[in-house]
Amino acid sequence: MKKDPLHAILEEVRDSWGIRSPDDEHWQAKRRKTAGEYEWVLENLALKQSDKLLDIGCGTGLFLEYINEMVDTSIGIDISETMLKRASRNLAYKHNVSLLRSAAPLLPFCKPIFNKIVIVHAAFGVFIPNPHLWNIYNEDMMDLSADVIKNAFSLLLPYGVLVLTLAPGSEDVGEKVKQKLIPDAMKKAGIGTEDASVTTTVRKLESTYFALVRIEKKS
Repeated sequence: MKKDPLHAILEEVRDSWGIRSPDDEHWQAKRRKTAGEYEWVLENLALKQSDKLLDIGCGTGLFLEYINEMVDTSIGIDISETMLKRASRNLAYKHNVSLLRSAAPLLPFCKPIFNKIVIVHAAFGVFIPNPHLWNIYNEDMMDLSADVIKNAFSLLLPYGVLVLTLAPGSEDVGEKVKQKLIPDAMKKAGIGTEDASVTTTVRKLESTYFALVRIEKKS
C-alpha cells in the first residue's frame, strides 16, 4: 500500500534526525543560545508565570531548560526518540516539564490550551531545505510547513503567541523567508489577517542571519 506524502515525509524527517548525534544537536543549540537566539525569542514571547508553553521540535530540551523558571507549565514535543531521551536526562530535575513524542503536523491535543508556542530552529528543515532533507524538499514539504503552522495555531488560546525561528544563513534568503515563504505558508494554512497578526524579522546574530516569525492570535 502506497504511503501518503505527509507520512512519507515525516518518516524521512524522523529517520534523518534519528541518526543525528544528540551531542551535536545540543552543542548547536548552545551555540544558538549564545548567539542571542533565545533572548530574541523571549523578547517576542513576553512570558508570564501562568503561561502554558508548548515547544515543538524541542530536541535535547535546552530551550525548555532555559525558560523553566519563567512558566508554571511547559511541554516539549519531538519526533526523534533519541533527542527526547537526551532531553529527559537534561530536564530530570525539572518538575513542571513534560515530554511527548509526536510529529509537528500531528500534535496530540484536540483544543486550544496554550498561551505560548515556540518552534525554535526546528522549522529550519521544514521551510528551508537542509542537507538532511534536500532529497525530499518539494511542494509536499511546503504543504507540511503550512500544516505545522495550522496545527500549532489551532492550539493557541485567544491572544496567544506562536514564535518560530530559523536560520536562512544569508540576508537575501532571509528576505525570501519574510516576503514569500511565510506568507505562502500562512495562506496555505488558511490563516488570514482577520485571524492573526504576523511579523517576520531578519537579524544577523554573530556570523549568520536568523529569521523570527511572531504570530499572535486575535480573538
